[in-house]
Amino acid sequence: MRSLFSRFSYRFYFIFLFLGFGGLIALLTSLINYNLDVRSIQRELADKANQELLRKRQELSSFTSLLERTVFSLRSSKALREYIRQPNETNRSIANQLFYSVSNTNPSLMQVRYLDSKGMESIRVDWIAGKQTPDIITAEDLQDKSRRYYFLESAQVPVNSFWYSRLDLNVERKKIEIPYKPVLRIASPVYVDQQFSGVVLVNVHMKEFLENFKESATFNIALVDHDGQYLTHYQADSSWSRYLQTGHTLQDDYPNAVTSILHGTPDSTVEFVDPVYAASLGDLLVKDRAHLLLFPKIQAILGMKAERRKAMFMVIGIILLLSVPLSIAISRIPTKLNEKISRQNKKLQEYVNIIDQNVVTATTDITGTMVDVSTAFSRVTGYSKDEVIGQDPGMLRHPEVDAVRKNVIVQKIQAEQVWKGEFYNITKTGDAYWLEAIIFPKIDKAKEIAGYTAIYQDITDKKRIEQLSITDALTGLYNRRFFDETIKKEMARAMRDDKQLAFAMLDIDYFKQYNDHYGHQKGDEVLSAIGQLLQQTLSRSSDFCFRLGGEEFGLLFSGLSSEEALAFTENVRVRIAGLAIEHQWGCEEKVITASFGLLSITPAPGTTVDTVYQRADQALYRAKSDGRNRVFSDLLDQQAV
Repeated sequence: MRSLFSRFSYRFYFIFLFLGFGGLIALLTSLINYNLDVRSIQRELADKANQELLRKRQELSSFTSLLERTVFSLRSSKALREYIRQPNETNRSIANQLFYSVSNTNPSLMQVRYLDSKGMESIRVDWIAGKQTPDIITAEDLQDKSRRYYFLESAQVPVNSFWYSRLDLNVERKKIEIPYKPVLRIASPVYVDQQFSGVVLVNVHMKEFLENFKESATFNIALVDHDGQYLTHYQADSSWSRYLQTGHTLQDDYPNAVTSILHGTPDSTVEFVDPVYAASLGDLLVKDRAHLLLFPKIQAILGMKAERRKAMFMVIGIILLLSVPLSIAISRIPTKLNEKISRQNKKLQEYVNIIDQNVVTATTDITGTMVDVSTAFSRVTGYSKDEVIGQDPGMLRHPEVDAVRKNVIVQKIQAEQVWKGEFYNITKTGDAYWLEAIIFPKIDKAKEIAGYTAIYQDITDKKRIEQLSITDALTGLYNRRFFDETIKKEMARAMRDDKQLAFAMLDIDYFKQYNDHYGHQKGDEVLSAIGQLLQQTLSRSSDFCFRLGGEEFGLLFSGLSSEEALAFTENVRVRIAGLAIEHQWGCEEKVITASFGLLSITPAPGTTVDTVYQRADQALYRAKSDGRNRVFSDLLDQQAV
């Protein structure tokens, strides 16, 4: 009997002990929760404000990106470019239909226009109030906008850039239109054949966007410009204070907070400036340098407090309920911990797979032999992992690239330095591509280099764009801009290596007469044919040929003596004549010929590009004066220089 009583006594003792412990925890929890309630709500509001900021930035960024894609599609359209090149009625009609189609798909596009390089409206499509479809404005109703700020400003922005206006109210006949129409203008300059040809301008009705923008379950939302004027406000009578003189501005409503809001709020996070959460949107609404204001809703705060009270009571109840079976619950901790670790490992593996699929990487051993590559590496190079593992990375090198470069890279990395640079490679199918690389050594536990890891970025498209910028479109030769850069580098290289450098200028004989009698199209064919011949003849990696302007070309090569350079240039002259392109109004041969001015130099300190160019030009003049279709060779006297 005593034993049974003792067993029940101990049981009740532990029950009351756990209940007392649970009650104590519950009491402490309620007291702590009460003290932390205000700060917890502030933290939650701050978190929600940051989340709201991210959503609003995403909404605004997506909206402006859509507008930019619309303007870009119009600016880059074949129809507009054909109209600019040949502004006839047929091309204008096609361009009008394109602008009409774009406008018709989006009623928020109040006005879609193309202003020519002088600011005249050439194409204009309007959504007129009350109509179901937009109208194409006829030519006689188009206006001169050359003095309007939006043309003057948008015409000055860089190529492929976009200009935005202030967010304001639409004005008709010098009066604010009623009902109010919030408007944002976006424009981008149009360049055709590298010439400024006007701007594409879109007026966007912002009412629907702004109404959606202000929607939030937690906050009342407003936008102010950099002067503290309300653009839009959750209370309609405060909106557009700059234009409607509502008597409500940030200075009027919150004089103690206005300076901190307008000059102290960051872009990426919100800052609490009592009583509002504020953040800058100046990078998205540039002209207004706008700020987002988030006013916590009373209902949201009350809801948070109710949730916390509910959570507190639930915690107290759970603690009391779990006090007795606490020992059983403790056994669940290791299981949950193991599940968490498994989830983290799975997530980590997902990240590894993402990197493998999307980042071009390669790992080599200490000898430079590839031991591992990513899936993205195989996709770029065309080689499978099995085909490249165990191979030297040199198998990817383009034939034009010097193999000696590998030694320079290895020497730097062996000094435990990170190497950065570019690789010009070929794929398995023979296609050329460019990679930007970062290579760094792998250090083992003994602090010795165990191998190398390379991370690449495909920059082929960037290189192609760079190539276009230095290439003459007609002949395919390098242009004058690239000549100015190259001759400086080659002179410095020749001076460093103590090698002779040759520069020849050639001019097509009687080319003006050829154009006059055969036409400019035939003249362009001659230039293209000579450009192709020069490319075939100057085929070494150290040879360069340029179109310097008009019918004037330049040849730059090294490693030949003055006699060898003369023989080489003479061969080029003979090959041009050998094209046998008829020219009845030229020299006695009755075919296209060229005159050459050749300058052989060994650059030294003091040798200038201007001197080289002037001497070669003088030599060309002598070749013409001596009867054309010949090479006049000159040697730059270094002592005289």
